[in-house]
Amino acid sequence: MTRPHYCFCLFMMLAFVALSGCQRENTEEIESISAPAITILHHETDSGEGKKLEQMLEKQKIGVVYAESVEEIAENSIVFSFFDDELDREKTTTTLDGHETARVLFTVTPDSDYYPLLEQIAIEIEERYPGIPRGLILSEEQGLSDEVIYIAVGGPENTAAEKESTIAILSDYFVHYFAE
Repeated sequence: MTRPHYCFCLFMMLAFVALSGCQRENTEEIESISAPAITILHHETDSGEGKKLEQMLEKQKIGVVYAESVEEIAENSIVFSFFDDELDREKTTTTLDGHETARVLFTVTPDSDYYPLLEQIAIEIEERYPGIPRGLILSEEQGLSDEVIYIAVGGPENTAAEKESTIAILSDYFVHYFAE
């Protein structure tokens, strides 16, 4: 993943923060959603994964906000940054129950506190949905934040439906591990 990709992820998450729940007119809806527990950092190659995750998590009454930069991230927030991997479809796609599905790759910095938890999540996903996780990478690439979990869901050749099925799988794990 290149530095511009990470900057875009950061940018995407911050935009979500600025454009999220603050504009809701229904105060009952606002009260039913807990304080933002998850921030999605905007990334230029996020082709809708962040929005799909937001929709799925809000059904579980988990607040999600977007941020444009690391500076805009809310305190005590779990931060995800989605991006398309640059690999060919052959490496970013697997077949699950007869349907092609996007594979997922987690990336964190060596100083991230999330590594052990993501390692456990990747193992559990692999046990339940073989072939979905592509792994967990420790990256020292400049420009990455220790506070962000970078997630590649598929690549540019994967369809929206393939990515959405993977986001649905991830949302179940994120609800379980990050929202409690």
